Amino acid sequence: LDGGCGDDPADYGFFGQTAVAMQAKAAMCGTAGPASVATVRAAQQADGGWSFDGDPSGAPEADVDTTSLAILALVAGGAGQDDPAVVAGLAFLAERQSSSGWWEAFGSASPDSTSRATLAIAAAGWLARTARGAASRTARGRWSPARWPRRSWAGLR
Repeated sequence: LDGGCGDDPADYGFFGQTAVAMQAKAAMCGTAGPASVATVRAAQQADGGWSFDGDPSGAPEADVDTTSLAILALVAGGAGQDDPAVVAGLAFLAERQSSSGWWEAFGSASPDSTSRATLAIAAAGWLARTARGAASRTARGRWSPARWPRRSWAGLR
């Protein structure tokens, strides 16, 4: 961020640092730069998520926390809820939500992971308060993008 609003590095160090710096850049400058947006897009894995190290190969596996940060970063770079990377990321989150409503980290319910996922869902244009309603839940009790308000998500899964 030291380079100011005109600076557009492809990354800010580790992948998570890049995602957080993009959010700060958007807050300070109005948007994250296209080079860092391209870095985040290139790191998305085939299952729609992102891993902590930004490796798109699937090793290590994508996780809820990094996927949430990546969605926030893409939104900071101007991506909307119809952006294919955002849609795939939201589907990744939806598939990993537990039946109790939590998102997990290391096999246990995690307030941190749940908070990050909720922030990513809201940043992508969905009101988490509304998404928690009965109409947006599947038979297993999970949130479903196909049932989230404001548009149909047919074909997302």
